[in-house]
Amino acid sequence: MKTNRPPREFRAKTGTNIRGGVMAAHRLALLAKQAKPLKRLFADYRRASKKLFSKSELRAAESIRQRIWQEYHAANLKHGPDAMSWAANHAAFRRRLQRALAQTLPRLREWRALTNAFQRDCQKLFQAASVRPRAGDIRVSLDQNALPDSPTAEEYLAPFGVYDVAMSEVGNYPDIEDNSFAIPGNGHVVNNLELEYDDSTWWFPNGLFGIYLPVHGWSHAGCGINYNLPKTGRLRIGAVVRNFYARVTMSLEDNFGFSMGRVHGSANLYVDIVRGRNITTLSKTLVEKTLESDGDDVSTTLPQLDDINPYVIDVTTDETYQAGAAVQIIAGTEFVSGCTLDDMVANVKALLWSQVQKITVDVI
Repeated sequence: MKTNRPPREFRAKTGTNIRGGVMAAHRLALLAKQAKPLKRLFADYRRASKKLFSKSELRAAESIRQRIWQEYHAANLKHGPDAMSWAANHAAFRRRLQRALAQTLPRLREWRALTNAFQRDCQKLFQAASVRPRAGDIRVSLDQNALPDSPTAEEYLAPFGVYDVAMSEVGNYPDIEDNSFAIPGNGHVVNNLELEYDDSTWWFPNGLFGIYLPVHGWSHAGCGINYNLPKTGRLRIGAVVRNFYARVTMSLEDNFGFSMGRVHGSANLYVDIVRGRNITTLSKTLVEKTLESDGDDVSTTLPQLDDINPYVIDVTTDETYQAGAAVQIIAGTEFVSGCTLDDMVANVKALLWSQVQKITVDVI
């Protein structure tokens, strides 16, 4: 079977050619702002969770978990090598573990309710972090007539003079492989990353809670132009972005413990406007999905994007720029993922391969 994978040509670029470190500084400031409410929420959850179980209860629970884990693998040897039998066996022993934990930890139900609320609140913060402060209007359609078409509009095609590729994280995924890149010579932009978060440390040897820290990350890949405003006014920017291939898979696997997890992924289009150290970002989510589990092994994929008709981005800024101002305008694709886990493994694989075919700019 032929797999659609973009070639990593010698013209491929990572990082950015926007000088002065402004993009890195901007993203670090943005990350710090987004991390603050997440860390505060995590600290509140940690304090509340620690009050639910004593150290002796957690030590007893860990002993039960180890015993049932050993019994599970001993039973697998009797069943033979068939993976379907192992999966059925896993479900049966996980139910045994949950019943035993409920008997050993009287406040387990309270913990589950607390953790569910915590995960929902984290999800809200993840989604809020993906929505930038209003700086203008952004519309996405498949209508080629949505592009600025006034006599003063300027049109730019590849090769593009600007590129920007970056991976940003809040909380830090323990295992991440990011092979994203841009090819300014032909406008190709690729978000290619694999994220794994393995949480299996809810009991430390001393019986303390090993509570997880939520993580949130996103990958940007874009190409763009240098532009000098011919007159004072707001910017109206159009971009044509063709999707060649988009495949995102997400999974949650049980680690045989308390076992709760949630993972979220979204594919976005965005436009960055850089003027000195001032950066305006407008983005639009094309598709998103959340996967949840109370211990079952589950997986999903994001719905496919249109790979026949190009997407048309139409942006109008709220800000007015002065005549002669020099700006960089970048259009591209973005993949965002976040997860909260306890005794589960989250895996996310994303490959978004697109082409920025055209950028148009007008001053209105």
